[in-house]
Order: sequence, then structure tokens, then C-alpha cells
Amino acid sequence: AGELELLTDFSSVGIVRLDLQGRIRWVNEAWWNIMGLDRSLSPDNWEQIIHPESREALAATWQHSLLTLTPMAIEFKCTNGKSVLCHATPNNADFSHVTGELSPVILHVQSRD
Repeated sequence: AGELELLTDFSSVGIVRLDLQGRIRWVNEAWWNIMGLDRSLSPDNWEQIIHPESREALAATWQHSLLTLTPMAIEFKCTNGKSVLCHATPNNADFSHVTGELSPVILHVQSRD
């Protein structure tokens, strides 16, 4: 394994790579732990664990980021009670060289409940 792969495997920060259609291409171990998604499901099923109160705002923010290739940041709730802060950015600062993937970083925030 390469150094970058090792760092992401042992990171406490959830990392996910997506294409421009929003399909997940890869997630690290921390992403699974933060999101609490059943591992028997595809990571692309992540939307089902988003709390109903957060779904509309998250979907709108996510679509805008994908369509405009602009960075985004949003906090949302999951059905497991966790509050999550998601930062996403294109994988290249030069938009003419974006390969079609975004590299979001998801951080767990203490639940406020």
C-alpha cells in the first residue's frame, strides 16, 4: 500500500471520493464508522441514513457543488443521532484538470441532543 492509502486507512476523518454524478467511488474506514451505514449496503445508499430534517438542504447543497465544481460545507444530521460536518471540494484547483471526482472530507461533530 502507498503512503497516502495508509494515511487514509488510519485516519479518524471520513474520506470519500465521488465522480461528478455523485456516485461514490471509494470510502475509508472512518467514513463507515462516522456514517453508521450498514456495511452490507453499498456506500451509495448513504442518503437513506440522512435525517429527514437535513435531506432537502443537503441535497440542494450537494447538487450545487457537483454542478458548479465549487467547494461546499454543510452540517447535517444522520438517523443514528450523529451530527456530521461535510467539506467537499473538486479534486484539482484547476477546473480544466478536474478528473470528474470530488474529494469530500466528513468530520464527526458531537451530537447536540
